[in-house]
Amino acid sequence: MAAWNVGIVDAPSQLANHWNESFQLDLGTNQTVQYAYFWVKSGNATVTIYSGAPDNWENVGNSPFRTNHRLLDCQTITLGSTSTRYLEFNIKQ
Repeated sequence: MAAWNVGIVDAPSQLANHWNESFQLDLGTNQTVQYAYFWVKSGNATVTIYSGAPDNWENVGNSPFRTNHRLLDCQTITLGSTSTRYLEFNIKQ
């Protein structure tokens, strides 16, 4: 599963500008999920991943991203062996 251009595409002009993004994935059936991969160019954010179902989420992983690259960098979050149909991703600056 891949998502492109989630969140804002312009860097904030001041450090005081904070944003939060959230999205959910429906995998269709229960799947075993071990990793989540993010391609990150630059910026500071924390990604928290939940499994379960709407109104019944369980935190299965999180990671701070602190990058300042000219090229995309792959960031990996290890989720163990989570069996779920739904995933929720919360990204906070």
